[in-house]
Amino acid sequence: MSEESGQEVKDQGGEGHSKGPFPNGALFLAVALAVFLLLVELFGGKRAQDFRDGLCEHCIHIQVRGLGDKDGVYLAPRGVSPREFLERLGVKIGGDVDGFVLEDFTSLEFSEGGSPPRFSTGTMREREIYLLGYTMDLNRAGPRDLVLLPEVGPALARKIVRERARGGPFESLEDLQRVRGIRKSSLASLEGLVTVGERKPLGGIGEDGR
Repeated sequence: MSEESGQEVKDQGGEGHSKGPFPNGALFLAVALAVFLLLVELFGGKRAQDFRDGLCEHCIHIQVRGLGDKDGVYLAPRGVSPREFLERLGVKIGGDVDGFVLEDFTSLEFSEGGSPPRFSTGTMREREIYLLGYTMDLNRAGPRDLVLLPEVGPALARKIVRERARGGPFESLEDLQRVRGIRKSSLASLEGLVTVGERKPLGGIGEDGR
């Protein structure tokens, strides 16, 4: 196991609420505060079992569902295998799961009543990734995800999804203007909060500081 740490943000299964546009010049601070408050509301903020004492510098986010009190979102070192990750949580699994490593924002979905436990892999929902402090992918997000964005209500969220199905994936933030009801002011309020490619922390700051 890599000598880096893991921690959990506990999921309480709640839903987020729409946020208004952030003031110019205070985007990152506003986003950080909003994300912190929403995480406290949605995930409870309880720490999980550590992979190791200390900080996890280059971590990935792994979600566990279907394991009762072990459900939640964990930070784990890059390159960790499913077996290695789950054994550190005290979960023994069967089958051949050693041929791949976990990617960022992987969701491990466990079926009920399996012995030993078996799981399928997927990707976390866009609203969950967004509430962890990362940009929302416009080409994956559904209406329940999109309503978390400023100036996007339920009706506009449905229009965005319909236009994506009709006209194909969005190629840039500006490409959202294909959707009737999206104004230039709306695009400005979404800057740094959404992506159509590389995912970054909210505010547009990547791991390399750019």
